[in-house]
Amino acid sequence: MAEGKTPEEACESAAPKVSEEELKEIIGRIVASRSEFIKERGGAATGPIMGVVMKEVRGSVDGKIVNQILREAISQVLKNSG
Repeated sequence: MAEGKTPEEACESAAPKVSEEELKEIIGRIVASRSEFIKERGGAATGPIMGVVMKEVRGSVDGKIVNQILREAISQVLKNSG
């Protein structure tokens, strides 16, 4: 750990930041690959897919932002499937 830094600061500098555009691409790829699961589970698919996205971004993005973008992507899939 870097000297003189709090654990939070050390984690922030160690974890590369993911831009919102990159995050949208990651979420889009994951949602597309799990579209059947989303159609079966509906909004209940958010939690399990959120776990997959957070595992991929490894804490470099705030969960609130991931959740917001993920919900929009899932809504799109459900709207297009209906």
